[in-house]
Amino acid sequence: MQVINGAGQFARPEPGASTHYDEHLRVTDLSVGTYSIPAGGVDGQQPHNEDEIYVVTAGRARFVADSGEADSEDAGSGEVEVGPGSVIYVPAGESHRFVDVTEDLAVLVMFAPPEHSRLRPPKTEAQIQQAWVGELKPLTSRIEIREYDPEWPRMFAREAERIRAALGERVLMLEHAGSTSVPGLPAKPKIDMVLVVPDSADEPAYVPDMEAAGYTLQIRESDWYEHRMFKGPDTDINLHVFPEGCPEVGRMLLFRDWMRANDDDRDLYAAAKRRLAERDWTYMQQYADAKSEVVEQIMARVQNGAAL
Repeated sequence: MQVINGAGQFARPEPGASTHYDEHLRVTDLSVGTYSIPAGGVDGQQPHNEDEIYVVTAGRARFVADSGEADSEDAGSGEVEVGPGSVIYVPAGESHRFVDVTEDLAVLVMFAPPEHSRLRPPKTEAQIQQAWVGELKPLTSRIEIREYDPEWPRMFAREAERIRAALGERVLMLEHAGSTSVPGLPAKPKIDMVLVVPDSADEPAYVPDMEAAGYTLQIRESDWYEHRMFKGPDTDINLHVFPEGCPEVGRMLLFRDWMRANDDDRDLYAAAKRRLAERDWTYMQQYADAKSEVVEQIMARVQNGAAL
């Protein structure tokens, strides 16, 4: 038996974040955590690959799901008012979110199997083509993995200055992420950056200014957190843009911070990257998808707070 103290209690999100999630338990067949959304907050979650049960322990909001099924008078509408005691089942893959949060919301969440334990299916060539803006060109050589270069943080800082100059107050968060942000980790010589704007789907609000500064929109994934990706004017970067409140941002930064502090997992990840880079890939996305298995292995330890 294990008593989970603090489960279901509201936790204020960190500055710059609109939601907060604490995982309390992860075992073979399920995981349990508390999801907190302050009044007026934005729930930016995307469909999970696992079944979920939500138990609202505090606060009030509306719950919206694609299925149009709810055990209430609103059944068939796809929306239901929720408050303390509301229990909601969401099958894997179903789009859903909390909206109109009028009181600080705390929700106990149970995933079966554990959250992120089912890998996101690799993108098909058609899906890669669909997300690409402009002409999609195949790789012409194997992926290059270089030893860590201390110049990478300086390259990030230079690009960050340009982006802040272009967008000003629309930059809600701008972070160095990916392997080039982890000292000692071999990486592709591409600087991964994470930019949070109020609404990444509202392209007229920021894309023209980015293009005027020399950046090129290359990827548009409306079905995955409204993700956009830009290339830089003269430095090889992957600038990932997400909307305010997107949980993927916290996940990327959590992975980065864990890799910076855990030698065993850093070595494990480096070995996997080198092994996969020896294979022939048609598109870079296929290499990224192939890393998902080792990333999820490491993320399970991140969420448990226990090193390898």
